[in-house]
Order: sequence, then C-alpha cells, then structure tokens
Amino acid sequence: MIRKLAFALALSMVPAAAMAEGTMPQMDFQNPLTKSQVEWMAVILVVLYLVLSRWGLPQIGNVLENRERHIASDLEAAHAAKAEADRAVAELNATMKQARDKAQADIAKAEAESKAKAFADAKVLNDKLDAQLAYSENQISEARNAA
Repeated sequence: MIRKLAFALALSMVPAAAMAEGTMPQMDFQNPLTKSQVEWMAVILVVLYLVLSRWGLPQIGNVLENRERHIASDLEAAHAAKAEADRAVAELNATMKQARDKAQADIAKAEAESKAKAFADAKVLNDKLDAQLAYSENQISEARNAA
C-alpha cells in the first residue's frame, strides 16, 4: 500500500517538474513523445473520419430516412382514420336527424289522428246527446200537454 502511494506521489510530481521548465508539456514538439502522440492522433482521427463517413453516417442517414417514412405513413394513416371517423360521425348525425324528423312526423300524425278520432267520437256523442235531449224535451212537452 505504501509502495503504491509513493508511486502515485512520484507520478504526480512529473507534471509539476515539467511546468517548472516554463513550457507546456502538451506543446513541446521537441519532445519525441509529443510528436508521436500528435502523429498517432492524426492517423486515428483520419481513420475514425473515414470509418464514420463511409459506414456510420450512411447507416444513421438510413435510420433517419426510415424513421421519416414511418412517421409520414403513420401520419397519413392517422389522417385517413380521422377522415373516416369524421364521415362516420356525419353519417351518424344525419341518421339521427332523419330518425328524429321521422319520430316528430309520427308523433304529429298520431296526434292528428287522435284529435280526429276524439273529434269524431265527440260528434257522435253530441249527436246522441242531442237526440236524447230532443227525445226528453218531446216527452216533457207531451207530459205537459197531457197534464
């Protein structure tokens, strides 16, 4: 444990010693390690760029195009479903209006028939009452004449 601590302490002193020289070790191109690190970084960057531009980015582009097509088809299906639902609602409203109008017409017809029947029944009863009244008046006048 002490050995590891001593190694870590010595390792942490290296940047401090490099800074004591007055130059930044990252920019010291006289150092062969820095030159090789920069060269390898450039090689890796070029390889990474080529791999991404030839393989990675086209796949990402394909995924985005597929996603865009899928979203467009879903939106189209949703618009079609909404249009179908709107047509169904309009048809339902028209059917309900037609049924309501028919019911109102049936009610009006039944009411008119009931009034006509009631008027006819009342006329028959009035005629009967008039006949009875005439008969009763006739009997009263005969009874008066007889008395």
